[in-house]
Amino acid sequence: VNPVLRWNASGITVAGVTGMSGINASQLNNPWGLALTYDGTLYVTDCYNNRVQQFVSGSTVGTTVAGHSNGLSNSMLNSLFFPSKIVLDSNENLYIADGFNNRGLYWTKGSNSGVLIAGTGVSGSTLDQLNFTYDIARNWNSDITYLADYYNNRVMGYRSGNTTGFVIAGDNGAGGNYTQ
Repeated sequence: VNPVLRWNASGITVAGVTGMSGINASQLNNPWGLALTYDGTLYVTDCYNNRVQQFVSGSTVGTTVAGHSNGLSNSMLNSLFFPSKIVLDSNENLYIADGFNNRGLYWTKGSNSGVLIAGTGVSGSTLDQLNFTYDIARNWNSDITYLADYYNNRVMGYRSGNTTGFVIAGDNGAGGNYTQ
């Protein structure tokens, strides 16, 4: 039996204000990454506001759970600079691809700052550096964090407690063969 599905084209806004960017708790400015809990709590990377917002199910007002609510960015561990993507663990701790800070962070739920898990905060191409962290993923079984190192054209892997990574795919620079 082939089912026929129908999509309801009328959506509702669950986070942010349609057509309007901003800095207040109900607004977003260039949201990129999303993570959702089992109870419907939504986490959003608010890139241009340099923060991660949490929206409890049914609320359109967010709470800043990583970074600063005023959009301040710097390289301190309590700040973010264009956070692009996130991963959420079962305890609602965040793994953050902190884009222009060229690093990956682990941010414990309720904490005021993150812990460096990858990168130095300075762009570069050595195994301990990243150049715009675009995406992040976790392998819970092997305890490895993966980061998409955008401008180095590679995917890096990091074991817990070691900020020097190893290349999973790609190389430093654009490539066309199967090893790049």
